[in-house]
Amino acid sequence: MISRAQKLRLAVFLLIGFSILLFIIILLLGSRITERRDYYQIVFEETSVFGLQIGSAVLYRGIRIGRVENIEIDRNRISDIIVSISVIHGTPIKADQEATMIMVGITGLKQIELRGGTNASAFLKSGDTIPTGRTLMDDLTDRAEAMAYRVEAIMDNLIEFTNKENQERFASILENINKTVSETQNSIVNTILNVNDITTELNLALVVVSDILVKLDNVMDQERLNTIMANTETITTRLAEVDYTQVGSTIELLNESIQRITLMISRIDSVVQRNSPDLTAIVEELRETMENLNEFTRIITEDPSILIRSRRHN
Repeated sequence: MISRAQKLRLAVFLLIGFSILLFIIILLLGSRITERRDYYQIVFEETSVFGLQIGSAVLYRGIRIGRVENIEIDRNRISDIIVSISVIHGTPIKADQEATMIMVGITGLKQIELRGGTNASAFLKSGDTIPTGRTLMDDLTDRAEAMAYRVEAIMDNLIEFTNKENQERFASILENINKTVSETQNSIVNTILNVNDITTELNLALVVVSDILVKLDNVMDQERLNTIMANTETITTRLAEVDYTQVGSTIELLNESIQRITLMISRIDSVVQRNSPDLTAIVEELRETMENLNEFTRIITEDPSILIRSRRHN
């Protein structure tokens, strides 16, 4: 049977334990009750918030500044999700900051991260809505969708490219190519042989040219090259000393003489043209005279006694 002293000790123990438990509860809840916080809303439009839970952390550049207080569906637009968050009182939230969801490890859980913000932007008040931004997953999703569209377009083009009509065209083209190669095979072989012959001849020509260069190098020693260079320099110096004014006057005199000679030739030509009939008659008389002289010379040559007889008659 329990004595009165034991009951008293039990009562004291329970009282002390209850007091300690109550103190701990008050200590834990009191900090939250007395803590001042600022509340904001984030609206995710047509976006899944799977993995985001009440109590999930709210971060800014890796620093925990608050937590998720509530997650609910927008009654006016059921495709949107309203996430209520609270941050430590006095935490600066700028109007150009954006809220995004980020993954936490490989568990699938998500957190809210605030990004951006400039000093020139205005501060948001408690109860305002923080705009949402694009996450890395959103960018990857958009790129994946764009790649999927491109792949689909490529597949459609391949299907169109490999239809029956195009296959027949490809078969015809390949057949024509095969036929052309068969017909021109001998020509190609002959061309290759000709190219080999030409290459051989070019090699021989290069050998000859190399020998000529060697001989020229032996003939044109350094002393002769120096002499040629000195002569060239002398000629260049003399050309530089020429008075181009006298050369110009000489050229003018030559032009004038050529003009006079041309005029004289034209006058002679006109004289010849005017006296052409007289010259023709004179030439004809000279021709007859030459014939008579030739006849007289022939007669004298055959019979020289004619001269003696002609003198006697005289």
